[in-house]
Amino acid sequence: MIGSRTPKVAAILATMLYSAAASAQTIVDATDPSALLRIAQQYGEARLETDEYGDPIIIGAMGESNYAVEFYGCSNGRQCEELLFRAGFVTKDFTEREMAEWNRTSHFGKVYIDKEGDPSIEMDVILTGGVSETNMIDNFDLWAQAVGEFRRFIGWSK
Repeated sequence: MIGSRTPKVAAILATMLYSAAASAQTIVDATDPSALLRIAQQYGEARLETDEYGDPIIIGAMGESNYAVEFYGCSNGRQCEELLFRAGFVTKDFTEREMAEWNRTSHFGKVYIDKEGDPSIEMDVILTGGVSETNMIDNFDLWAQAVGEFRRFIGWSK
């Protein structure tokens, strides 16, 4: 009889250990800009500033691409709920047809033509309730990948 219970006990213990490890993950959200800044700094130069509305904004560079991470859904510059990653590229050779092609074929990073006629790429990240630090790092990885692919798509270089 003891032998038949051993697999059940082992399964219960494994589940308990997995649950404890999962709950020990660091949770990040947009209420702690400094935690997000530390992640951004793993990808290159980044600094935390305040935008014209009093909300946090991270200004950074990944390789040769400058970008911003804007904080939204804030209350008095704090308790923010979402992020908008944004990068713009100065080139007059980008057309609406190319924009439509990118938006149709690319899963991450939506593109538009800004008021100066230059292409910009954006990616929204909702952080209400928080996400694991691993998930946030994955979002930065996706952003870096999307910006790199977009640069190649438009043939942009500094």
